[in-house]
Amino acid sequence: MVAYFDRVNLSVALADKDGFLSFFQLTNSDRGLLNSAFFWSYALLQIPAGWIVDRYGVKWTYAAGFLLWSLTSAATAWVGTFQTLFMLRILLGVGESVVTPAAMRWIRFNFDERRRGTAVGILMAAAKVGPALGSFIAVKLLSSVGWQMMFLTIGLGSMLWLLPWLFLMTNDDRAREKEAKQTAGGKDISFGTVMASPVIWGTIVGTFCYQYFVYFALTWMPAYFKESFKMSLNDSGVFTAASFLCMAVVATLAGFAADAMIGKGYDAVAVRRGFTIAGFLTAGAGLVAALNTPPEIARRSRPHHRQLLGPHPNPHPRRSRRSHRRRTKLCRQCAWNRRANPHRMADPDHWRLPGRNHRRAHIPGARSYDVSHRHPAQIRAPGLIPYFAAGK
Repeated sequence: MVAYFDRVNLSVALADKDGFLSFFQLTNSDRGLLNSAFFWSYALLQIPAGWIVDRYGVKWTYAAGFLLWSLTSAATAWVGTFQTLFMLRILLGVGESVVTPAAMRWIRFNFDERRRGTAVGILMAAAKVGPALGSFIAVKLLSSVGWQMMFLTIGLGSMLWLLPWLFLMTNDDRAREKEAKQTAGGKDISFGTVMASPVIWGTIVGTFCYQYFVYFALTWMPAYFKESFKMSLNDSGVFTAASFLCMAVVATLAGFAADAMIGKGYDAVAVRRGFTIAGFLTAGAGLVAALNTPPEIARRSRPHHRQLLGPHPNPHPRRSRRSHRRRTKLCRQCAWNRRANPHRMADPDHWRLPGRNHRRAHIPGARSYDVSHRHPAQIRAPGLIPYFAAGK
């Protein structure tokens, strides 16, 4: 989870036009290069990092990577050129390349088959809680102390987790591996045999598609909310955090559900393949919905707004709806229509009709009484009755 703090801090900084972007004079192409620099080294070193973890164990390789990426993130505070910033992002990918191999190895030798789905679900949830908390913290730090102190605080603050890791983590995964081999009684499997398995290739393709979507959201979501929907930096951080928190909840629940199905006798490969397909379909539906959501509606659908079409008529939550309507002389229908559908209001002054005459103005075909003192233009009902005439 802590590793994602140092991944998402740049994404938040790239949404800061007046500070970070103007300091480095970054173009959109420069932003794309900085976002991808981390993944160049991170992707290329996954297999070598896995070999190192298998050779030397989880504890010390993970601690070395942890120290490297934390110092690299903190060093970003003193960067003055684009080239140096680019190289630091590559170095950050080198340090964090051990995260996934080390985590998967530890799960492999500490959980049996019926519990690995839950363990992986918790791991995936942590991988979403990290960006959620990291983006929220990064936005608050950037808004209050600037981007330099944001990188420095997150980088050095992440190192606090290194102490409990060194003192509480046991270095016994290689011993557990030997015990597992003796119990299974099988032979070592070569790398070529592993790559010849259809299950491995299915896992590779599925992981590629999944990680492309996740890391696209991780790198561009704060800037997307801020630039496409004209949100403030704080609002974009809140929306980014909410998105990843939802992913975390679903990942945890899916892990429990998969383990429950496997425990009942279902095939493990079929269950996990089914959950993967369901997740991809849901994510695809979300992308289609995002493409067809007007920016005006998305901006208005903030957490404190109860309707998609506009803000709630009562801007003072502590006041009741009735007292607010009485104070502003708006009925329930007018209070909604004047805000949600202002373009449909033929006569925005019709709500000034007194008492029952105003209520009757919302009834098609109704006739008004006791309005001789008003001009017909003042007593029109928009879209319902053309107008009321005195004495008719």
